[in-house]
Amino acid sequence: HFLYHDYLAVISLLEDFNPAKIKSHSTKPFCIAWARNWFDRWATAPGIEAYDLILASSESSVRYLRQKVNHPVELFPIATNKERFYAPPQPARLERDLCFTGSYWFHNRELEAFINPSRLHKIRFDIFGSNWDKSPAFAPFWRGFVRYDQLPSIYQQTRIVLDDANPTTKPFGAVNSRVFDAIAAGALVLTNGRVGANETFQGLLPSYESEDELHQLIDFYLENEDARVSKVLELQNLVLNNHTYTIRTKQLQQWILEKI
Repeated sequence: HFLYHDYLAVISLLEDFNPAKIKSHSTKPFCIAWARNWFDRWATAPGIEAYDLILASSESSVRYLRQKVNHPVELFPIATNKERFYAPPQPARLERDLCFTGSYWFHNRELEAFINPSRLHKIRFDIFGSNWDKSPAFAPFWRGFVRYDQLPSIYQQTRIVLDDANPTTKPFGAVNSRVFDAIAAGALVLTNGRVGANETFQGLLPSYESEDELHQLIDFYLENEDARVSKVLELQNLVLNNHTYTIRTKQLQQWILEKI
């Protein structure tokens, strides 16, 4: 059992936290579940209906949980920190053409199947994250591990950022922070998460589902700088007007005020 004294609200990002076990000497805190991944686990989590508010990070996951849980579920996607990441798109003379930020955990990622190193002629491609030095095909592009607070400068000096959506969230259209952060920083993002691209980004975010699709997008946007900058500005406008944590905070505060 958990004992909470002076907390007004508790937000859980883990499905194994059970709010039904909370004990309090006074008023029980307002309990919020934020399901950003593992939606099937959230659907059967002990105590899921003991939450005062359930949030899910995509339209598809909202629909899924509403069918599985006898409780209202609200849409609450991941977002970006504008103050940390924002920069206007830069002209083509940047430090790199293409990058990926994410670690390699010794199981196949879709990115490995879709990126063909032999098709990256004269393209500066950098990978940041853990363990890519253990991948024979991608070790030549590995630039080491970086902290989250180093990502703004990396994205701001990159023309195209690749997104490799997690297989547990991809079918549900959940968009990870890499997409929001890189767009806010002025980079164009190409994603393999087509459901999320259509739902959260209204079909504006370029997506790929094969090696040919990905390399055609890379070649087009690296050869057409005006098109790249125009697309980034379009996506930045959408992100900064709808998907910042300042906006999310106000939305969350309003929900709590309406329910307490």
